[in-house]
Amino acid sequence: MLPSLSTVSRSACCAGSSGFTVRPSSHGLGGFVASVGFRTGQLSSRFAKKWAQKLPKKCGGVFVRRSGGLWWVSVPVLPASAPVPARRGTVVSVIGSPPACRSAVSGGGVWAC
Repeated sequence: MLPSLSTVSRSACCAGSSGFTVRPSSHGLGGFVASVGFRTGQLSSRFAKKWAQKLPKKCGGVFVRRSGGLWWVSVPVLPASAPVPARRGTVVSVIGSPPACRSAVSGGGVWAC
């Protein structure tokens, strides 16, 4: 079973993330991924390893890439937990400190689904 956006968001905040994005994905098992940004490759590697172990085998794991000064870890999420704008094809993101990212995601608005 895939994790919800909220579960990945909580995990990202605890891991020290500095960015959070939800976007449609043709590679993600559920059609959507949460991309979590970290300032260092070491933090992103730890986060990626943790989620790769938790995901179903048929998922194919997680992906890590560097962009915009951050290391981004893409984790497939449940489609029902993706915000409405993401379901319509729009990337939804927030950049900032870990508490600010978590506040934005858990605070509602486009994230409330």
